[in-house]
Formats: sequence, structure tokens, C-alpha cells
Amino acid sequence: MLRICGAASGDMLASIKASDLDENAPLKSLKQWLQKEFGLPEFMVKLMHDCRCLEAEAQLRGLADAQLDLILLDQMPDGEKFSPKQQGEALHCLCAFRRLEAAKALLSRGADPDFRLHGDTPLDVAFRHRRWEVVQVLLDGGAKRLGNIDLHNINTAPDSGGTFLYKAAREGATLLVQFLLMAGAGIDKASGVDYDTPLGTACSNGHLDIARLLLEAGANKQKPRGSEPLMRACRNGHADIVLLLLEAGTDKDQVFRPHLCTPLSIACEGGHVNVVKLLLEKGASPNKICATREPGALYAASESGRAEIVELLLRSGASREQACGFDLDMPLHVASRNGHRDVVKLLQAARALREP
Repeated sequence: MLRICGAASGDMLASIKASDLDENAPLKSLKQWLQKEFGLPEFMVKLMHDCRCLEAEAQLRGLADAQLDLILLDQMPDGEKFSPKQQGEALHCLCAFRRLEAAKALLSRGADPDFRLHGDTPLDVAFRHRRWEVVQVLLDGGAKRLGNIDLHNINTAPDSGGTFLYKAAREGATLLVQFLLMAGAGIDKASGVDYDTPLGTACSNGHLDIARLLLEAGANKQKPRGSEPLMRACRNGHADIVLLLLEAGTDKDQVFRPHLCTPLSIACEGGHVNVVKLLLEKGASPNKICATREPGALYAASESGRAEIVELLLRSGASREQACGFDLDMPLHVASRNGHRDVVKLLQAARALREP
């Protein structure tokens, strides 16, 4: 058995029976096999045995059981430069084997970082296999193509769907978000039908890992004009993202404009018990309202018949007599008017006042 190992690492890359090679040209057939199986261009492969370079077919004959050390060349054996096609193939090869310094050198000598081999660019392959160190080398070397993404236009919105980063964040494509951040995508650029930010849409859709990535990259937690990430997470009941935002320093009592509501009142209105519990545990005020005609937390929960949430708010000190909402009414009144008997009982048991 012939064992092919990396000369630098000593790790075994492949093995093949000597009898499977062309007995008349074993060295050439071995290189052809390496190209077919591993994408190693013949012109880049140098094989060593016992510290001697194998250059003639006769040198490989008779080696039925041996270790061969493989070296990847970054120029032709005679010192000639690679052709543009050879450079592109070599770049793919070096990236596949994570020969980062050699890949950098090849890029500095003019290799096309977007050379396509079997339809793929080096970035396509590195991204597919999550080789982030290779991705960074290629980006630093000027690579601009990943699939249908042209990094020259990374921050444009080619359609109403939004920028590439916005769409990746919305759809939960964590690896693509990571790549686009590495490539310099505008982290706070608002786009899409609802003119939201990547963090806003990630929070709205419950993509925790993406929200964490964006926050670590410096995304704005307090985006104005209705696209506040905390508001969206509370509205849709994503308690894990609410916790992430609070731990990142987001104001638990912030006023969302133009809606004039708080995180707690939005969670109460939507009936998201876990979010309400979390906000109260983190010290959110159960009595904060932004304007007298806007609903407070207890009013919102009473109006929509959320008995469990009403009880939570009462235990946390919510005022039973706070008149608010469009009709400047109290929680007991609105619960009674809407026929929420369980809520009425809770409020009456708490000695809520009822105006005549």
C-alpha cells in the first residue's frame, strides 16, 4: 500500500494499492489519481520518498509498501510562472488544503481570486466547508463572488427583499450572515418591505444565533423609527432574544416610537407570558405609560383577557386604578366591557376601584 502524507504535517492524505496504478507509468497515474480524487493539479504535485524527489517512473516501480510525502508547489518545477488557468487551479488547490501562506503569495502574484473551477469560485468552496480562515484570506486577496452575490454591491438592495445581509438575517442563514459580516456588509442598513435592519428582522423572526452575531459585530440595539429589535422580539414572544438584548444593555423600559408603547405593554398585549415574566424579573416597571391615552401593561392584558398575565402584573405592583388607553378607562372597566370574567374576578379580588 502506498501512503501519501503531507510533507509539512505528516498527516496521511490518501492511500492506494500500487497494483491499482499503471505499471508502465506509475508516477503519472498516481498524480492523475490524486487530481481525480482530490482535485490536486498534476503540475502542483511533487512526491518524495526517503527525502528524494520522485521524478522518473522507474523510481516508483517496486515500491509496493511505502510512505510518500506530498509537496504542493506554488510555481512550476523549472521556475516558470503558472499560466492564469494554472494559477486559478492552484489557488483552488491551496485553499482546499488550507495552505494559507502559499495562497496569499499566489494572490499577490496576480492569481484571480474569483477563478471558477467546475462552476465554483474559491469562496464558494471555502464557505461551503466553513473554512473561515480561508474565506478571510480570499477576501483580503480581493475575492468578490460568492454564488450569486457580487460583493461589489454588497450593500445594495437589488429588489424589495432587501440587502443580502438583511435577507440572510431574516431567513435564518447563520453562516451567510457570518460571511457577509466578514465581507464588510453594512450592519445597520435598513431595507426590505418593512424598512428594517438585519438585527430587527433577526429578532422579529426568532433567530437567536444571528442576533448574537450581529450584536457582537456592533449592531445598533436602539434603532429608531419603529424597527427597534426589542419591540419586535417582545411582540413575537421570543424570550431568548429579549434576554439577549437586555443583557446587551437594551433599556427594559424604553419607549417605542411612533407606537408609544413599552416592551412590557407589547408583551402583555400579545399574551407572551414568558416574555412578561422575564421583563418583570429584570425590573421592568409595570406602571410605565408613555402618554395617558396609550395603554399600560395592565390595561393591555385586561383588554385582551390575559388572566395569567394580569395576575403576574398585580403581584409585581401594577396599579389597579391606572386610567389610560384611548378611552381613559381603568383595567376593570375594559375587562368587564369585553366579557373577560376571569380577569374581572382577579381585579375585583385585588380591590380594583370601579368608577360610577
